[in-house]
Amino acid sequence: MKSGLAVIGMVLLSTPCVAEDSAVEPISHRAEIMKNSEWYKAKANSIETIGETARWRAAGARWTGAVYCPYGTFANGFQIKLEGQQGSGDDTAMNGLWLVCKGATGGAEHVIQSGMGDWGKPVEPTQKCPAGEFLFSYELREEPHRGPNHDDTSANGLRFGCRPYGSDQEIPSGTPLSQPGFWGDWRPRSKCGGKSLIVGVETLIEPAKSDNDDTAMNDVRFFCMAPL
Repeated sequence: MKSGLAVIGMVLLSTPCVAEDSAVEPISHRAEIMKNSEWYKAKANSIETIGETARWRAAGARWTGAVYCPYGTFANGFQIKLEGQQGSGDDTAMNGLWLVCKGATGGAEHVIQSGMGDWGKPVEPTQKCPAGEFLFSYELREEPHRGPNHDDTSANGLRFGCRPYGSDQEIPSGTPLSQPGFWGDWRPRSKCGGKSLIVGVETLIEPAKSDNDDTAMNDVRFFCMAPL
């Protein structure tokens, strides 16, 4: 049986997990998160929410609070937190994710962290769009509720589509970026409208229960904004 601390929502990355170069700048201070949130609140009428596609959610799961890319940047990569297969133990599969954010004209990368479950580790390598492209669509892999006396895992993986900055194409460029997890089916694709790109994320997390059937991350929604 697992034990662990309750989920901490709206926490930003404090350990490097997606950097391939020294230009990556983790967003690691609560003051920065609050400043970012205020920027986006001021632009609320310009922000689009996509997702909430899960077919089943654990009764105790809760949304952990939205986190956003630094204003003026957009998500161009991601990495999920995934617990490996536990065999006869309790599986939770996906426990959260990180987004890599970057400006349209380049510059430093920034990493933001969704609310996280208690188990698992980053899946390597980080998946990134080609230069000049950004995330605009996604699909969630989800295992549906399996009923009494079965091990539930809920969210298992993600895949994203990229498109060029300023483009309104509806079909992702090239092969989608994917970290698929282990179980379940891919839900329908959700996408940002118009020329919008993903700028933020919020996860639905079931806090640790220690009843030998934790599910951790159950669902996700993303926030989109048009190019500046």
